[in-house]
Amino acid sequence: MSIRLKPRPEHIRHMTNSLDPASLIGKHVIGFFDDYPLYLILYESPKKPLEIHFGGEYGGGKDFEYFIDDHLRNALEEAAKKGAKEPVKIIDAHVGEVTKKYTVPHNEKLPQHNGKLWNDRFTCVGFQLEGMREIGYMWGEDTEKAWDEFCLYCGTFIATDKQLEMMELEYQQNQREKDLMLKNQRETQHWNDAKLALK
Repeated sequence: MSIRLKPRPEHIRHMTNSLDPASLIGKHVIGFFDDYPLYLILYESPKKPLEIHFGGEYGGGKDFEYFIDDHLRNALEEAAKKGAKEPVKIIDAHVGEVTKKYTVPHNEKLPQHNGKLWNDRFTCVGFQLEGMREIGYMWGEDTEKAWDEFCLYCGTFIATDKQLEMMELEYQQNQREKDLMLKNQRETQHWNDAKLALK
């Protein structure tokens, strides 16, 4: 039986408050950074480049790797090579929606879902640059297949300044929690080793 993933409140907030990709039509791409954070550098004026950052619905893009259609990736890389000398115009941009069906991978934390059919419904941001025959999309995917966020795929959005700030705060909080957990594990291991040494 198919299980429908219900969007979280954060999912709705991100999608409704994110920057509309169509607002970038007519602007020119002069840079592309394919990592976290994923961002484009747009040509506004010789002294004022504009960075457009992307986020992922779950984990802010840090738990999910960004995937980009090959033809869009190639176009972005070419635009970055040309830079401000030959800026490449965005001629189309919009949000698309995809539903992806798959069998839930093995996960020890959520064994009751292992092997079940699942649907992820997620949004993609699409761009068509000068020279591209059609629009290409970017989205998020959990390449480790950990399924810890109840999904393998997640939507991508263009983040506003406020969202970037919230994503960074969320990331810092998660890092603090991970660091504390590692510290506790090390201390527990230390005490266990000490007990064994006394026996």
